[in-house]
Amino acid sequence: MENEIYIGARDTQTAEQKALNFKFEEVCRAAGAVNWVEKLRSEWRSFPIRNQDGSSQCVCMTYSTELGIIFKQKYGIFMDFSSCYPYQQRKYPQWGGCTSEDIYDVFPKLGSLFENYMPSQNIGESACMKVPKLSYYDDLAKTFKVKRI
Repeated sequence: MENEIYIGARDTQTAEQKALNFKFEEVCRAAGAVNWVEKLRSEWRSFPIRNQDGSSQCVCMTYSTELGIIFKQKYGIFMDFSSCYPYQQRKYPQWGGCTSEDIYDVFPKLGSLFENYMPSQNIGESACMKVPKLSYYDDLAKTFKVKRI
């Protein structure tokens, strides 16, 4: 059945497209020997570690970090975006958590704010929902929109 929803993700591939997908066995057969090369720590890419334990913000934290990485690739500097702002903007704030589908509406339409405007680290869901959203935050967030993550 097309367009079934699996945990917030939509399957939109046609049967013809699915027929072109690689099967797990094909990938395993094609893999050659792995040449492991250890990178120096100075060459590692590093981004902030977000502790979502019990905050119900895992999806928002993932996309906020990804938005920062997109800006890093584009402009060469990582920007730390808040997961609290998009979490407050989701469709059903009366429910805990949100889906990727929900976030796909927030980031392209409303954008996001920097972490230092609306801190989201080490706070639970109820605390996140109580972080005051100032009236001009919506205008600031529009600066950092992304069409599709």
